[in-house]
Amino acid sequence: MDNKKQTLFLIFFLNCGLVAVGIIVLFVLNILDKNIFNTIALVVLLIIAMPLVLLAIKIRGTTETSQKNQSTETCFSVVKHFFAGVIAYDENYTVWLANDALEKLTGIPNYDLMGKPVDLRTLEQFRSNPNYQRLLYILYPSLAPAMQLTTPDPKMPQVIDLSITNPPIELRISSAELFDKDNHKIGTLKIVQDRTQEVAMLKSRSEFVTIASHQLRTPLAAVKWALQALMTETMNDSQKELVTTGFSAANNLSSIIEDLIDVSKLEGGKIELKKESIEINNFLEATLQDFKNSAQEKSVTIELREVEPITISIDKEKMKMVLGNLLDNAIRYNRPNGKVSVLLEEVKEKSALKITIEDTGLGIPRDGLQKMFTKFYRGENVITKETEGSGLGLYITKMMVEAHGGEIGIDSTLGVGTKVWVVLPRN
Repeated sequence: MDNKKQTLFLIFFLNCGLVAVGIIVLFVLNILDKNIFNTIALVVLLIIAMPLVLLAIKIRGTTETSQKNQSTETCFSVVKHFFAGVIAYDENYTVWLANDALEKLTGIPNYDLMGKPVDLRTLEQFRSNPNYQRLLYILYPSLAPAMQLTTPDPKMPQVIDLSITNPPIELRISSAELFDKDNHKIGTLKIVQDRTQEVAMLKSRSEFVTIASHQLRTPLAAVKWALQALMTETMNDSQKELVTTGFSAANNLSSIIEDLIDVSKLEGGKIELKKESIEINNFLEATLQDFKNSAQEKSVTIELREVEPITISIDKEKMKMVLGNLLDNAIRYNRPNGKVSVLLEEVKEKSALKITIEDTGLGIPRDGLQKMFTKFYRGENVITKETEGSGLGLYITKMMVEAHGGEIGIDSTLGVGTKVWVVLPRN
């Protein structure tokens, strides 16, 4: 307890002592003369009570202030020792908060930043520091040689991944605007994480998957060729069934290998989009034509609800893969005499196009919806119906859509059907 609070509590107890003395005096006066007692009692009680009330208010205010100060100190201590770098600055780029982790990342002492503007002109003084560029790119990510926005909306709050080459480091920067109690913007807060080790591990794993998948391609192609050759030979029914089963399994394995290679490329940022402007109705009709036979085999009808001719800029091959995965699922997990509806909608406020694929199939359990776009996940109710599948299709689909700057969502009712929608920017 500090000296100020000790003094206040001492005064409080002295006043309590005065109250006790006053009560004794009033008790004696009451015995001697009740009229005198009534008058003097009121005066004495007011004289004693007022300072006590004021003192109690003062002690309470002091306690609340002390608690607030302690809470503020605790918050600053948490930020100071936070594992990630933290920097906050006002509208004039004047820094009012920087922690130890940021100093470790940039190599620039916090006392050189605190209370000072960090605009481009001011930052020139740190150019001799080998880590100068780190601070520059943290504050101005658009100047970095490689930048990737990982949040769908470029507005705040946002998350950006940076790759800096000299010296090499991988950073993730989470930014948010700060507002006062009247909702006026007062500054910006940035949290900076060092992802170098994490990225290296992901790259190593991705390279291993790529090499292993490519190494499997050649012997698998030979197996498929041999099985195809056998299918042309004269065989009895049991031999034909055995060869056909083997060829189907080889095709399934080939599909899984291609999916693994696609995932590796996507996660490594090696997918190059070759965008071109196309008319979406014609593109969808051509894509649906490829699934006409598989739909007929399952007794499923496909309906396309078109819109007015709309052009959109996409990579045709990649988007054909996206829609192919969604249509294949809608047909494969549908019921006999089921239906697949494909709806096109223009989202004018976003200058985007929405493609919705709805089926009347098995549906997805509610607890499985959030896992549908994760790697290797397959719903328990579909595994019993279709044992084949890698569980990578929707994961690849999501990454392809996001590579186009779009978004994907899913909703389903078990036993009723599933609806998947893709929103793509037109440009």
